[in-house]
Amino acid sequence: MIKWYIPEIKRPKLTKKQYRNRKMLQKKKAEATVYANLTAANEAISKIPAPELSNDEARQIYSKLGKTIVDRINARSTTEIINKEEAIGEIKADITAKFETGKISQTDRDNILKYLNDCIVAVKSTM
Repeated sequence: MIKWYIPEIKRPKLTKKQYRNRKMLQKKKAEATVYANLTAANEAISKIPAPELSNDEARQIYSKLGKTIVDRINARSTTEIINKEEAIGEIKADITAKFETGKISQTDRDNILKYLNDCIVAVKSTM
């Protein structure tokens, strides 16, 4: 039986400065990836055409929804994310309430909700 000798490859030990630099580089690469994803998501949202709406009430809801979606994408902390998710839920409830009171039409309601779904799909496709 032949025994093969495989020499062990020894890595040089890193100094504290080298270790710190390596960690900083890894952090910068991770941040670059995150920012690239944020940029891609924002760009995907900007390419979605605005829905055609019949009155100012519907346009205000659409505008508020668009701003909230962009704020949600760019949120940094967990509390910001939760707040923006809740705000989107409130806007959806507001859409339903305004439709039921007759302030916006069925077409406006459908177009705004379609816009919201298109935004969600676009963001998920970039991540």
